[in-house]
Amino acid sequence: MKPQLYVAFGGQTTEHEVSIKSGYNILTNASRDKYGVFGFYISRVGEFLIFEMPENMLFEDFVNLLNNSKPKPQIQALAEDFKDTNNKIIFPIIHGQTGEDGKLQGFFDILGVPYVGSSVTASAVGMDKAVMRLVAKSLNIPMARDYSENLDNIEFPVFVKPRNGGSSVGASRAENKEELEKAISLAKQYDSKVLVEQLIVGREIEVCVLGSGSDLLLGAGEFARNPSFFDYHAKYLDESLKMQIPAIVPDSDMKIMEDYAVQVFNSIGASVLSRVDFFYTDKGEIYFNEINTLPGYTSMSMFPSLCEKMHKISQTELIDRLVELALEKNV
Repeated sequence: MKPQLYVAFGGQTTEHEVSIKSGYNILTNASRDKYGVFGFYISRVGEFLIFEMPENMLFEDFVNLLNNSKPKPQIQALAEDFKDTNNKIIFPIIHGQTGEDGKLQGFFDILGVPYVGSSVTASAVGMDKAVMRLVAKSLNIPMARDYSENLDNIEFPVFVKPRNGGSSVGASRAENKEELEKAISLAKQYDSKVLVEQLIVGREIEVCVLGSGSDLLLGAGEFARNPSFFDYHAKYLDESLKMQIPAIVPDSDMKIMEDYAVQVFNSIGASVLSRVDFFYTDKGEIYFNEINTLPGYTSMSMFPSLCEKMHKISQTELIDRLVELALEKNV
């Protein structure tokens, strides 16, 4: 019997729509020869819809399926549709809080089902930007100055963002104290704690990491963009954005970024896949920004695009590789 691959997407998160796009991309590219392919949709209120994914389904029809089906309460869905956990593997692609912060990973651990991506601890640490700053500091990796604990001596402009969040949701730039107050108020709509950091003007270089331990495949790309702020709309909804793969960076600086990415990845115990983001200034300065332990997986996302363009790994082959790594992790 073929293993059953369940792609978990949606979720109770501000990145619900992006997760649907990521889920659809994986579901349509997973090999039907190797797996039974199932959707594991989590609604905005936390109910489950588990279904076998029709082959060659258009995205519009996929969204209609979600909108016209009735999700079930968690206990009912698990009892009826997921009572046998043998021969199953989950590919979670729920971005943001409750999806990549360890909560969902802990739930799958309780179910006893192997899953793609990092463990509970690595996911939680990677998601908490303040904790990640402590990790990067311990590794002597440069970062933007943090004003969060002392707002009296700020050098503007600054960048304000929720402490736990992704895809730049709730993040904004502030040029003065009035804008700072508004930015903090906005960020607190998404998290009770916020970060206030020095604004680094530069290119955002995204280093993708595939693998575990010392067997890692690396590569870096970037999006052509306005360097002031790469917001949620630009990241996921602006289809005019152009990718540069590989990123055009001197070899010596690229080596530094890749070394930093590996240090961050391994220091928190990340595994299988991640995207580690850096700012790269016109002066050649490198600043660590964040690690994403479940990077975006839409047709416009850097991680699958980079694997395909740089390493000639097709979307279907990449899913196979991620599943293999997940199973190895759970041995």
